[in-house]
Amino acid sequence: MANELPLPELRLNDSPDIDFHEPVGEDWANPELPPLSAISAQSAAEQIEDRFWKHAVNCDPRRVGQQEFWPPKLIDHLLDKDAVYNVVKQLVTQGILPDEIRGGPRSSSSATSYWTERVMGTTASPRTTYRRVLIILIFINKTSCLKRFLDRKIDDQKLHQTALLDPLLNDWKRGEVSTFYHYRPKVLAPFLEKSRQPGQVSHHRFDLDSVPPWKILRSTSPLQTLSGGYGEVHKIVIHAWQHGFHADLQQISAPPSLFALKRLHTSDERVFRGEVSELERFGGRHHHIVTLLCTVIHQKSDRTDYFLLFPWAEYDLLTYWEKEETQQKDHQFFKWVAEQLAGMADALKFIHDPNLFAGEKRLYGRHGDIKPENILCFKGNGRGTLVLSDLGLTKTHGDQSRSNRPGEQIPMTPNYRPPECDIDGRDGYVSRDFDIWTLGCLFLEFMVWILDGWKGYKDFRERRFSPYINGAQTCVYFEIVRVPEEEGYAFKVKDVVTKELERLHAHPTCTEYVHDMLKLIHERMILVRSDGVYRIRSNELKEKLRAIKKKCENSDYCVRPCPRNTKVKPRPPVRADLNTTAKRYIAEDQRYRNFDLYRGETSTFRG
Repeated sequence: MANELPLPELRLNDSPDIDFHEPVGEDWANPELPPLSAISAQSAAEQIEDRFWKHAVNCDPRRVGQQEFWPPKLIDHLLDKDAVYNVVKQLVTQGILPDEIRGGPRSSSSATSYWTERVMGTTASPRTTYRRVLIILIFINKTSCLKRFLDRKIDDQKLHQTALLDPLLNDWKRGEVSTFYHYRPKVLAPFLEKSRQPGQVSHHRFDLDSVPPWKILRSTSPLQTLSGGYGEVHKIVIHAWQHGFHADLQQISAPPSLFALKRLHTSDERVFRGEVSELERFGGRHHHIVTLLCTVIHQKSDRTDYFLLFPWAEYDLLTYWEKEETQQKDHQFFKWVAEQLAGMADALKFIHDPNLFAGEKRLYGRHGDIKPENILCFKGNGRGTLVLSDLGLTKTHGDQSRSNRPGEQIPMTPNYRPPECDIDGRDGYVSRDFDIWTLGCLFLEFMVWILDGWKGYKDFRERRFSPYINGAQTCVYFEIVRVPEEEGYAFKVKDVVTKELERLHAHPTCTEYVHDMLKLIHERMILVRSDGVYRIRSNELKEKLRAIKKKCENSDYCVRPCPRNTKVKPRPPVRADLNTTAKRYIAEDQRYRNFDLYRGETSTFRG
């Protein structure tokens, strides 16, 4: 569509990992409330202050005094009823809190109990508490001002409202006011949670002084640079008492309290909203689609930072292939592979499905950037779950525009670039089966890896390399040939791909499962559209893979070798006009004006 925005791509940082058993990891992911010593009536405030600093949560040990915070659960534990009682008792004894309450004098003990209940929250108003107010006053040695907060009902829930606080502090010295506001964000650290509205993402706004409740970890994540400079992703740990995502992480077998935090390299809210919109539309609604947990908008003095929060995955699929090639290819392994591939096809059908959303306007989606680097592996218990991620190129379209974007305008992964990206006119318009081609490429490489491991994957990739019309060596799955017609061109799947299919069928360890997958890939996925030849629709693909998955209950189907000398017949090249970009590349470089001349049977492209 003409008004589509270019959306951020993703870059992931990579650096040495921190030992998760160090305190900064384990203590954040699985914190425990500390045992406490009793507070004595004498010097209660000083003892409480020492208690708080001893158990502060520190985001960055190098910045002592700046990045500490106290989660609400920890505050309530450290400033328990006994501690509050002893501070209040001193204030009553000093006459700062009166013992004459509601028209009549009370004993010191009764008055202390009354004011303690006010600070802790009364039975009638349990949410009206002043514990955070009190601890700030303890930090700045201003407990004598507690009563003015109580009198004006500036409680913990109103503590963030500067407009209410300023008049209350107008008789303080400037340094005292500054110190008060310095400590305020430390007891009001943001709590991150999902939206309670289905299909919506919660947006959390941090102000200038907010203390983010996370720590950036050094990461040995295998997720390498993807592309572009629009964003970077860090592995972070969010303190377990500062987020509400525990059930979500457990559901997908993600590590507890570990997250991927993506910071966009933009202050343009349109770009931010564009990336969020498709993640919000699809994320969290399917087991094999990455979940955007929430967003964070952090207002700085000179800019606005935009963050996206996702569960943390140990691997992307490419790294999984590299790291896990030695695992035993037994029956359970094949059942897992079949389940994951069927799950990804179901996720793609979920994105493509026009009946997904209620309302008058029917929307059709496409992912637009399926590749191994964009398949995340959440290992957890067992073998893990493969999840479609990086929906930054995902688009939804109305019924009239679902296939009307010229292919040359589509950002894409060079390795999996489909032929329609170089074809002119309506024949070159990109539709949802763009994703079928790219998923077919991924499935084929998965079969190569199953039979020949990481080396086999790399060798197949190397064999596909050939000069492309832009002068670069690429490993795309198709090639362009000349046909006898004047300025005529045709598109075909590379011979090396066809030969690879034959090689895999004849592989000594090829099984019925792999045969069926190779047949599906060749006949219905990696093909150039032409008269009577179309790629499989995602709903049919889902059913095909579901049937294959069911066959995998039979152990012999999965693991018994049955190599075959299958002749994979290549399809004739498909005649089509090159688009403007492709023609420009050819005009600029004489080498690409003389493609191999093909004189055999051809067919006509059909978009």
